[in-house]
Amino acid sequence: MKTFDERLAILNNEIIKQQKKGWQIANRNDLTCQLIKEKKPEIIVVVILFLLFVIPGLLYLILMKGSITVYIEINEEGEVKYSGKDLSPYELDKLKTEYVDTVVNGRKLSPYEIEMREKAAGGDKKTISQTPFMSQTTNALGLLTTSAIAEGLKISEEEVIKLITTDQLKGKKIGDKYFVRKEDFDEFMKK
Repeated sequence: MKTFDERLAILNNEIIKQQKKGWQIANRNDLTCQLIKEKKPEIIVVVILFLLFVIPGLLYLILMKGSITVYIEINEEGEVKYSGKDLSPYELDKLKTEYVDTVVNGRKLSPYEIEMREKAAGGDKKTISQTPFMSQTTNALGLLTTSAIAEGLKISEEEVIKLITTDQLKGKKIGDKYFVRKEDFDEFMKK
């Protein structure tokens, strides 16, 4: 059995050894000692994480440059066919259903406005790929809601109600909601 002084000397030697390795004394008694050391990231872990996340991210940014090619073909029946090796079937389908952006007086026109302007310009130029805006917003009576008009014109519902209450757009209040006949809205769009 070691004496108290021998055990104290062993503890002091261990403390000195560990302090050389970067440990610091947090708490010490006669025969015990608590050491602490700041955590440092393991270099190998840092390298692995860098390789797993940063390099693929940089490669993605570098390799994603370039252009996407889409082919549009009109067959003998006048049907539109989209194809391209760079796009998924979903993206190709999305191309078929999107409207071309049209801007008038700095404001993007809604699909319905585009359709109405095309009709007023001489015939219905609606393509096969365009879904009719009206079928989504009218009911069996041929009435449009203020929210449907607002969505189509890209204005607020309050602005549509103001157009109705100031007699710029013909409409009726039924209950607590305003409705506009499709014919009245078509007439308004021609103005």
